Amino acid sequence: MQVYLFGATSSPSCAAYALKKTAIDNGALFESEEASTVERNFYVDDLLKSVDTEERAVQLATDS
Repeated sequence: MQVYLFGATSSPSCAAYALKKTAIDNGALFESEEASTVERNFYVDDLLKSVDTEERAVQLATDS
């Protein structure tokens, strides 16, 4: 996808698709947890995941 109309009704789903496709295509460049987190725990542009510690949450958010 090279160009997409901003503000279209389908924009959130197209953004989610592009984010997940990027994670799948480039998953080998990151740790497996970061790649799977992007693939499975993003809703539009929000990361929705629970981890054990605050430090791990910050690390996961900055690495993703």
